[in-house]
Amino acid sequence: TGVAGLIGARINDYGINGFAPKASIFALRACRQISKGSPIGECYSNAMTKALDDAIQRDANIVNMSLGAMVEDDLLYQLISKGAEKGILFVAPVGNRPGMKKISFPASHPQVIAVAGLMNDGSYYPDTTMGLKADICAPCKNLLTTVPGNDHNFLSGTSMSSSVISGLLALSVEADPSFDLKDLQKFN
Repeated sequence: TGVAGLIGARINDYGINGFAPKASIFALRACRQISKGSPIGECYSNAMTKALDDAIQRDANIVNMSLGAMVEDDLLYQLISKGAEKGILFVAPVGNRPGMKKISFPASHPQVIAVAGLMNDGSYYPDTTMGLKADICAPCKNLLTTVPGNDHNFLSGTSMSSSVISGLLALSVEADPSFDLKDLQKFN
């Protein structure tokens, strides 16, 4: 709910407005929350494969995958490659654990935009190593967004950063439907 809110919430009584409020969102749940008090989820390959295949079949323009694992999944890897060939933009967070040596999957896939966090003081989240390995960084700390129960709250983490980038990409696609990953310019 928080990810979808950052991407495309329409203005509401709380003043929350996503980056691309005109975006159509396919909410495809691929993981389940382990406990009510923690955002940590449990994901299985078969559910993620089904959700990703559904997004590809629906001709999604952008697929935000706010999840990560340290193990690469071969079938998901192939589906991402297939979707990228069709012009789908994929976005995923690098991970939230300081001290990681490599970017988590699916952000590690070469056709996925890997997103790290940017703190209010300009430092990288979860740390400088991941910030420098990422394709792009976006705000990650205390972002006001929607939460279940028709409510709002401040959420943090690279999944939120990934949502910011997905929302900005949605605006780009809205402005130019032929927008492609090759259109993104590298900059320092």
